[in-house]
Amino acid sequence: MSLSPRRIFVIDDEEPLRKVLSTHLTKEGLAVTLSAGGPGVFELLRSDPFDLVICDIKMPDVDGSRILEFVRTNMETTPIIMLTGFTDIAVAIEIMKKGAFDYLMKPVKKEDLMATIRRAITHRDLLVRNRELEQENLQYQLFLEEKVNERTKELNAKTVELERTYGLLKNTNIKFINILAETIEAKDPYTHGHCFRMRVMSVELGRIAGLSVSDIEKLEYAALLHDLGKISVNEQILNKNGPLNDDELAHIKRHPQVGEKLIIDGI
Repeated sequence: MSLSPRRIFVIDDEEPLRKVLSTHLTKEGLAVTLSAGGPGVFELLRSDPFDLVICDIKMPDVDGSRILEFVRTNMETTPIIMLTGFTDIAVAIEIMKKGAFDYLMKPVKKEDLMATIRRAITHRDLLVRNRELEQENLQYQLFLEEKVNERTKELNAKTVELERTYGLLKNTNIKFINILAETIEAKDPYTHGHCFRMRVMSVELGRIAGLSVSDIEKLEYAALLHDLGKISVNEQILNKNGPLNDDELAHIKRHPQVGEKLIIDGI
């Protein structure tokens, strides 16, 4: 993995160590910034987007633990490697708990230094990529939500239009059925009003029986059209004074089948 042009911030109060570290890192193609750890170190951390921080734990002006805490709080994707001259394992455990990526014992060996830096940079790159993926995922989710909302609005608008169209068709259908019922009764004045009375009684019976709204509507249409087949009956037979003969009776008895066929065929 190429380390160029990564930016490394080295913080240590020992000038000879700073120079040695700078020499090693510069030879590896890294851009190095050095600090003795004075009060201005926090301003440098705020103003420069470093890829990695290497910091001594014990310094006279600013304690390394403060710098560690600052980096972890303000530079979430920037790893920090701590340097220590102590062999106390408790110190190492403490700095790792506070969020250090790793620690190195002084005097620092170049091989250990570069191996740790490479691991830290790899870790940082993974963190950065993960943040990018999270942001991309968030943007994609927002995009999907926007598209879903747009589609929902379109579907709602279409639903409203379909409901309006259905209402118009339903009203037209009812008017057509009423006209048919009136036509039937006009042909047979003797039964005038019969279909509409059947309609009222059928709807009421449907409600009493607990039928659904849809089934009651079907019952209503059936009541209005139950004598539809009379359209095929000869008016002389319908209006005949006196009893019907066998042929006439057979003719008029066929009107239910005629009505059924008309409805099945779509009138």
